[in-house]
Amino acid sequence: MVAKETLEKARYHLRRIEETYDKPEMIYELNSFLSTVASVPEHLLEDYNIKYSLNISDDEKLTREFEDRANRGNNPQAIAFFQWWRNEYDRIKNEKLCSLVIGKRHISIHRRVARP
Repeated sequence: MVAKETLEKARYHLRRIEETYDKPEMIYELNSFLSTVASVPEHLLEDYNIKYSLNISDDEKLTREFEDRANRGNNPQAIAFFQWWRNEYDRIKNEKLCSLVIGKRHISIHRRVARP
């Protein structure tokens, strides 16, 4: 499963942050952690794209297509999962710590190396 692998990768970078806390390499681990952990929700959605055989290709926008195909295919399990996923993702984005992580990830990816 994609999400499980992504969580393992995030745990790895978190351990490496702890191990390299007072070293210059910690910045690299921090930026890798931010990128990885922010990907978990969409990787979970990809897992369910596969589970429900929605066949959303890598060229398509996953969130939009997931909802559309679940509705068009009248797949109640996929519809219910997407509603749950959307509610949880919105809730997580509004939590203080998660909002900070998402903001730092945005800086790391689009602007400059994020610092603690």
